[in-house]
Amino acid sequence: MSHSVPEDQIMIVALLAIALCSATCLTGLATLLGMPLWGGLILFPMTGSITLLLAATVIYGMKALSDAPQDGVPQDHALV
Repeated sequence: MSHSVPEDQIMIVALLAIALCSATCLTGLATLLGMPLWGGLILFPMTGSITLLLAATVIYGMKALSDAPQDGVPQDHALV
């Protein structure tokens, strides 16, 4: 019995992983360049949140563009 993971769950996990990696790298780089530890503790969640927001916006925008009708007329999904 095989279970398939929905694509939306994989996308959420990937977005979280990207946000975590970017926040860790930026905070580590800032600490190596002399930022105090308290600054790094403030920078980490801000960087992760901004990265997550931007990445989700880009993915949502790309999905919306690919689902857009080619004739330029919006389709009412409530009637389909």
